Amino acid sequence: MDFLKDILGDELFSEVTKKLKDNDAVQLVNLNEGNYLKREVVSKDLEELKSSNGDLQRKMKDLVIEKALILAGAKNVSAVKGLMNFDAIEFGDEGVRGIDVQVKSLKESDSYLFENGLEFNTHGGNPAARGSILDYDSMSDEELFDVRMR
Repeated sequence: MDFLKDILGDELFSEVTKKLKDNDAVQLVNLNEGNYLKREVVSKDLEELKSSNGDLQRKMKDLVIEKALILAGAKNVSAVKGLMNFDAIEFGDEGVRGIDVQVKSLKESDSYLFENGLEFNTHGGNPAARGSILDYDSMSDEELFDVRMR
């Protein structure tokens, strides 16, 4: 409360401090210093935000993997996902790395899990790019449903 002493002067400052000494309902802070935020509340909110961001990252990774498996012609996406090593899949600014290697390996070892004759290439994490098999962005809902049900 020293900032008030400079503003009010010694006499008025001592009167204010006497009146507020036992008053728990009033709390004085200098907003210019940023002391009005309670650290407990801010740190709790920050932890919740970090947690929700991690959940979102996991969901995004899962969706990208599912889309890649659909494009690869997986008959049962859940079964193929169960055979994949998620730690070997990396997400970065350039896209996704490691999915195509795993899918090609699974197509060789467990070909019964995939439709025959479908090519697979993620093109740097964007499976719909550069002439890949299916362009989901331009498909109608019915076409997407048919592809998913295959």
